[in-house]
Amino acid sequence: MASPCVALATWSTRLPLADEEDALVADALRVLGIEVQRPVWDRDAIEADLCVIRTTWDYVERLDKFLAWVAASERARPLWNPGDVIRWNTHKRYLLDLDARGVPVPETVLASHADPVRTALDRGWSRVMIKPAVGVGAIGSLAADVADETRIREHVADLAHRGDVLLQEYITSVHTAGESSLVFFDGVLSHAVRKIPAKGDYRAHPYWGATVSPLSPSNAQLDAALAAIRAVPRPPLYARVDLLERDDGAPLLIELELIEPYLFLDATTARTFARAIAERVSR
Repeated sequence: MASPCVALATWSTRLPLADEEDALVADALRVLGIEVQRPVWDRDAIEADLCVIRTTWDYVERLDKFLAWVAASERARPLWNPGDVIRWNTHKRYLLDLDARGVPVPETVLASHADPVRTALDRGWSRVMIKPAVGVGAIGSLAADVADETRIREHVADLAHRGDVLLQEYITSVHTAGESSLVFFDGVLSHAVRKIPAKGDYRAHPYWGATVSPLSPSNAQLDAALAAIRAVPRPPLYARVDLLERDDGAPLLIELELIEPYLFLDATTARTFARAIAERVSR
């Protein structure tokens, strides 16, 4: 009998952050007797029993094509995370869904056609975070003082030409407590890290120079993360929950990453992920 095969879908750009993490997962799967492909999502045919979306980091540039690929892929074989989860997670309006479900998130406004300065002032914000509603890796984001009206309006107008725009109150604790990322496989916490942005920056990701250290999450952080995962349309195979802290130390969810998150894997946590994938193959 042929060994089962798993495809770890990626993109065409070679980037150590993606390649090294996928290699850890692939090695762990092979130890379990599972063959591995690493197809480029928009170029390569997939011949596998199951496909895991891993590092398709250019999907936002061709979202319609990516979603069509997701639909076609899940018709051919099991896809994780599944299509309805992917579609829900591509647009950051999911934060409003989570807020409605009682998950603590920063005050968030979809403001593509509103005056962003007036929106911020009406809410008493002194500093604002601006993001494209469809985006990855903090690309296109801007943090600015509300007094910098021209810069804010120009940035929102530029983003609005390409899609919806998200406004959030800026959470200053990112510079002190940092951003916490909790990683779950099959709804169970695997590991967590704390990320501190580089000096003068607010982007808490190693790609932008953030420092990363292991974290033992608090009960409040774990509760907030699990509440978010329970709100997902279907239980995800993998999830990364990114949290900041309010002034009183309570957690705030800023991202729920369900499409192609960097998972801060090492050899041990890659084996945990591989076992969760293998369980899906055997179903």
